[in-house]
Amino acid sequence: MREQGGAAPQDLDRPESCELLNESWEHHMLKLEMAGAIRTAGWFATLEVPAEDGSWRADAMASSTDGSRRMAWEAQLSPITVDDIAARTDRYAKEGIRVCWVHPGARPPQ
Repeated sequence: MREQGGAAPQDLDRPESCELLNESWEHHMLKLEMAGAIRTAGWFATLEVPAEDGSWRADAMASSTDGSRRMAWEAQLSPITVDDIAARTDRYAKEGIRVCWVHPGARPPQ
């Protein structure tokens, strides 16, 4: 809540471990849309799924109903290079996880 003449609070009473702390509204909404699409397709969807070793964190993780297949969904709104996408995709592939990159732009990353 903003006090008259004052600034809005920056932390919104969120703990530092909150995944939304440094995330734009647009990014969060895209993650929710991806999770909804995953569920509509008949898969399970979980937001902000980290690797056991901390080497990656999927924006949304799709899991087949029998648990045999997983696909990470990445909402990519900020600039990224093709090399960065390839490196991050390789990290998922090493764990048998496919990945789908979602970018709302008219052109793919360069």
